Amino acid sequence: MISENIPKLLQAVIRIMRKSPQQHGLSSNYKATAKKLSISLLGGAIVALGTSVAAQAATFVSTNDGKIGKIDPTTGAFTQVASGNVAFTDIAISDSGKLYGISFSELYEVDLNTGVYSSIGFFGGANDGNMNALAFGANNMLYGAKGDRLYSFNLQTGAATPRIPTPGFNSSGDLVFDAANNRFLAISKGGMNGSDRLYSIDITNSTYLVLGDLGFKDVFGLTFENGNLVGYTSDRKQISIDTSTGQGSFLRDITGTTSEIWGATYQASSNNGGNDTGKKVPEPSTILGLLAVAGTFATSRLKQKQHSAV
Repeated sequence: MISENIPKLLQAVIRIMRKSPQQHGLSSNYKATAKKLSISLLGGAIVALGTSVAAQAATFVSTNDGKIGKIDPTTGAFTQVASGNVAFTDIAISDSGKLYGISFSELYEVDLNTGVYSSIGFFGGANDGNMNALAFGANNMLYGAKGDRLYSFNLQTGAATPRIPTPGFNSSGDLVFDAANNRFLAISKGGMNGSDRLYSIDITNSTYLVLGDLGFKDVFGLTFENGNLVGYTSDRKQISIDTSTGQGSFLRDITGTTSEIWGATYQASSNNGGNDTGKKVPEPSTILGLLAVAGTFATSRLKQKQHSAV
């Protein structure tokens, strides 16, 4: 991986810059050439590392017309990455990077390289409610929600096993696993003035807590994006959500699509894990900052040698 080779690269840069032309019997052009080479190496590392990390972290959303797209974290723009004849009510991505989606009654796997949707199996009809939420929990176990309870999925057959019911809960959009607190956060109907409501559900201890109303309705997508809880409404609004009170705050409008957003999931950097789990991922700027400091140090050493040679 690029990040694993950064220390070796920096050592090489500093060694080049520390060399004296007298040590090699070379002309004074050596330092200028070495400086250019070192800066090129350092710049290349910064660009490559930044590109690598940025490409690995992404929020995916599904729409009501069968499309899946990435959301630009700065502008909120939607870019399509897959399309099929199934409108996923929600999507979730595993620790290994596999994307799964559900219709109201069927589990699918999505190949993000080809955009192909493959059915895994049926898990039930609408007689006991429509499955509308999906998330990976502890130990990479896939869970869904419909009606008043959560379900665990068999990834080989698509079969869904019901867990304990949650009184008052009526799944309406999405759920996400909060690894730091070993709980699921889930969206339910039933808030004041038509607002959706945020629940905390602990399936290990069979407990739940109503955290509060979001102040937004039809929040069909829910993700942890680098440790921050973010929701997506069907009418393409991105909101931040307070995990203590459930209160939502408008962030931006999603552009690039006029379709309804029906689901969302977050893929963190593959170097750090933390997909949709509430774990914070180190910012690329932290690593790039260290590279910049190292570059400054190396250049400083070169200037000292140039000064002493005068």
